[in-house]
Amino acid sequence: MRILLVGPSPEVPGGIGSWIRLLLEHPPEAIEYVPVYTVTPATAMADFRTCLGPPLGRLVKNAFQLMGVLKRLPHLVQSSGVVGAHIHFASRGSFQRKRLVVKQLSRIGHPYLLHAHGGRFDVFYEQSSESTKQRITEFISGSVGFISLAQFWQAFYERLMTPPKPKLYVMPNPVVLPEVVPEREGNSCLRLIFLGRMGEHKGSDRVLRAMAQLPAPVRNRVEAWFAGDGDIEGMHRLAQELGLEGQVYISGWIGVEERNRWLAEADCLILPSRAEGVPMTILEALAWGLPVISSPVGGIPEVVRQGQEGIFVESDDISAISEAIRFMVEHPEERLRMGHNARQRAHEFALPEYRRKLRDIYVELFG
Repeated sequence: MRILLVGPSPEVPGGIGSWIRLLLEHPPEAIEYVPVYTVTPATAMADFRTCLGPPLGRLVKNAFQLMGVLKRLPHLVQSSGVVGAHIHFASRGSFQRKRLVVKQLSRIGHPYLLHAHGGRFDVFYEQSSESTKQRITEFISGSVGFISLAQFWQAFYERLMTPPKPKLYVMPNPVVLPEVVPEREGNSCLRLIFLGRMGEHKGSDRVLRAMAQLPAPVRNRVEAWFAGDGDIEGMHRLAQELGLEGQVYISGWIGVEERNRWLAEADCLILPSRAEGVPMTILEALAWGLPVISSPVGGIPEVVRQGQEGIFVESDDISAISEAIRFMVEHPEERLRMGHNARQRAHEFALPEYRRKLRDIYVELFG
């Protein structure tokens, strides 16, 4: 069975790109993907509202990339023998691009499965005009199937649908389990890692401010490693202002091998985000046996349990974030227990079972 796979290139940083890379490398049994990339590293933009100055050239490239996809899509569908399309989307520019793809598919009567990602589609919807809200409803209601990352998000999207509603599925993202995770007993220093876009939304700045609030004897036993995009320069400046330069390492996006090395050498993942779907970075942390400090937003409470695999903090409560870090430093036995629980929990999201469920969905919708 051949499936049209629509989304960003695997090289584009972010959760959707990670999903596409993983499933292209490990497709479900008897499934062949025909990928169609609506965004590449050369055309990706963090925010379509920022289109003046240097980003303008990237916006133009993005438009030409999409025009090329739309132009060749009917011929590709007819010539490749695909039986259905699996379309990954998030808010803002991602939605707008996929809406145009769906219009092309609808013109030729080709069925499509939607897969919702990201953690701010509800905000995007509420801030949209009435005409855009209507387009969103038509977009999601016209699908034959709809995958949400969590029950939280399924309830949201189902409220926007009109009959006849598509078939609904809840599937947190898959994760590859490393065969062996390191023993972390006896670590005198707590290494925190943060993976994702740096800035106010995901709370990288609040991690630094929380570290600065720690009593000196505790703070001296903590280091934090950050990797991603966003306000990297601002993070460097803030670390310097807070006197944390010697305890903080800040990098751009890192590759899979480097990311796995970070996960192996870390003691805890931290992500005090204001909104999320189900972050791949949290699932990867669980797979590597890491406890998690995060905010209980989006689908996170459906994969991490308070006191079992990690500690929940309110995203903007810097004192609470600081106390959670201090707890991980001063209670290593609890940190190790949560890490053990995390590894066990990760088996529920392992790739082999995910591949089987996804194949069953394809057969049900397109077979």
